Amino acid sequence: MVFLNLRSWGRRGLLSPGKEQRQPRARNESLLPPSWIGERPARLSGVAIKAPNRLPIDENAFVDETAPEVQAGEEVNDKNRAPSDNAEDLYDEHEQMTENRLLLETRRELEEQHSAATEKIQQLTRQLEESHKEHTRKQLADREKSEQQDYLLRQSREEASASANRHQEELNKLYHKLNALQSGQQSWGDDQIVEAMRNLNQNLDRWVKANFKDATKLESCFSARWNLVLGNTVRALRTLSCLSARSIAPGSETAFHTWRIATSMAIEGGTKEKCETAFADIIQTVEGRFGVFCSTDSEPRKRQLEKLLRKCADFKVTLSRQKQAFFFHCSPAGVEFSLPFMTFGGGDGQPAGKVRWSLWPAIMKWHDDTGRDVLETELVWTME
Repeated sequence: MVFLNLRSWGRRGLLSPGKEQRQPRARNESLLPPSWIGERPARLSGVAIKAPNRLPIDENAFVDETAPEVQAGEEVNDKNRAPSDNAEDLYDEHEQMTENRLLLETRRELEEQHSAATEKIQQLTRQLEESHKEHTRKQLADREKSEQQDYLLRQSREEASASANRHQEELNKLYHKLNALQSGQQSWGDDQIVEAMRNLNQNLDRWVKANFKDATKLESCFSARWNLVLGNTVRALRTLSCLSARSIAPGSETAFHTWRIATSMAIEGGTKEKCETAFADIIQTVEGRFGVFCSTDSEPRKRQLEKLLRKCADFKVTLSRQKQAFFFHCSPAGVEFSLPFMTFGGGDGQPAGKVRWSLWPAIMKWHDDTGRDVLETELVWTME
């Protein structure tokens, strides 16, 4: 019985033409018995598995003994072919299962690797986001610090520029004074002096007309105190004019001009506070005597009058630093009206009457040969 099984198994070595077409094999291939099919290993994916021990079989002996059966026909082969096909199917199924198992294991490994790679990528992404946020915070902090430094730098530059401007202004003033002492102030012509004098007169006229519109209320406002203020001012100007006139003869013109500039600067520097006091006294006197007759606010009116007084003082300083000697002249009340030296500004009497008020002084220039020369006549108010 065992021999018949072996003999039928050995006949598998003689494959039919259909079998050879379906699965070609070498004739001298070592065959496994059916009882070892489950133990036959598979070689998949490059994995080498040790094959089990095989029973050595003499192929020629099987071929000789089975020859009569082959000649008897295909009936015996059909009977023996069924177990062989089942074994091969089982073997193929086993190989397929093994291959599937290996594929599943490979897939799990790949999934694990993919999961690990994904986790690593997510970790790197989180690190990158944190680094980006940190970089953004640092960038904002640096930008804020830079803007603050730029602001401080601009502020320092502005302060330095303002300090440099103030320093330059002080230098300009000092240079101006030095140049005035060395070469004197720029010379004005007679026409410029007359034009400046008329501009001041027009400014005063506009100020009076803008603030004192009711002329009937001003008829009885004149007082001796107001005349005293004008008298003191005129007497001081006359004293300085006489002093200048007497200083011309002993020395040269250059020495006299230098003396006049130095005297003017000394008087200006020493009487600056007194000038401010004089401005305040004049404004207070005008407001005290005529403020009730004004139709405008007091503060703008005071500022306008102060500005006019300062312009007059600056004009007087400019005249005192010219090479020629200039002086102002105001006629006292009761003097006869003189046409070459006066201009009729109105009044109770005719132009040929007497002077009641000096509305605007005359400006004159002193000549060594001819004496005084009138550049602008005096504006007066006359009476009978």
